Amino acid sequence: MTRRNPRARSSSLGTLQAGILGVLPFDPEIIGVYPSISASFLPHKQEISFHRGDTLNIPIQIQDDQDPPDPVMISGGVLRWSAKQNGPALPADNNVALLIKKTSYDGGIELTNEANGQAILHVYPEDTRSFPVVAACWDLEVTQAVEELLVASGCDTVPAPTASVTVGTPVVTVSGYDLMSLGLRWGDIIDVQGRCVLVKEVLSSSMVETDFDGWTSESDMDFVIARGETKTVASGPFSLILDITI
Repeated sequence: MTRRNPRARSSSLGTLQAGILGVLPFDPEIIGVYPSISASFLPHKQEISFHRGDTLNIPIQIQDDQDPPDPVMISGGVLRWSAKQNGPALPADNNVALLIKKTSYDGGIELTNEANGQAILHVYPEDTRSFPVVAACWDLEVTQAVEELLVASGCDTVPAPTASVTVGTPVVTVSGYDLMSLGLRWGDIIDVQGRCVLVKEVLSSSMVETDFDGWTSESDMDFVIARGETKTVASGPFSLILDITI
């Protein structure tokens, strides 16, 4: 079978301790493996058991669903992990049940080998010291940049567009370009100030709201805006083991 977006095969997925294996699926119509028997799919449902208040540093490996699998390059993309309360009586809005959230742009997920799809999830004692005794689950999402929509440093408009950010706000302000013309949507990616973050909403022709507000105030910066494609690559139960807490 001819693969979509072929890549040079890496000689190894890397050496990792037991952790999270994320499988990035291709579109269903071109999957060429059998999920019921493929080794690529067996690790897809994984349980994380933890002692409340402990520190967790969980290795992550992202690979594709080919047989045998290849590592997936995660540079220029976004990883998001969350733990949520689980149960049929919860509201339809999943954010109501959110207990922990970690991302690749807030320090919660450390990208250790982007070319080889490797990262480390950091869960700190304060994240779980008050964790409720409830059924919970977790999932890991990968958003990849699949098409560059605007590269400010290489734009042929005069003057070239630049971006500005301000501490405490999720807004990126762009001068010299009409953002409305890009057709941005939720889940696209803007790479600015060394962070790839997700677009939530285009507020005007010059302002875009992101899901990050920890900027260092800065202006006249280069930036890249790309179309994002999001897939859930791993999930499972998040099981509390009661422990001593401060």
